[in-house]
Amino acid sequence: PNSMSSAPYTKEYEGVESICIQNGAIVEGDKVLLIDDLIATGGTLCAGIELVKALKAEVIECGCLIQLKELNGAEKCLKAGAKSVWGFITDDLLTTKAELPSDYKDDGKP
Repeated sequence: PNSMSSAPYTKEYEGVESICIQNGAIVEGDKVLLIDDLIATGGTLCAGIELVKALKAEVIECGCLIQLKELNGAEKCLKAGAKSVWGFITDDLLTTKAELPSDYKDDGKP
């Protein structure tokens, strides 16, 4: 009841969602950092960007733990108004095969 909601957006893996923020948490002129666990298509962060803009504040950065580059979510966030988008881990790291030295021997210890 004491919150403002984003427009509905479609998630890449299930259903329709919206984001809510408590009234007064962001005020006109605030500079905001949005953080998500994963950026794939950018739907969640773009909904957040639009909500922040509706509150007359500015998203200066969007950050995430994992970024799936091939789905272009970061570019969508930049087009929506984020000044910067970053991720700690990108999908190229997640798909890189770890190589062990040829002389590696497992001693069975944890």
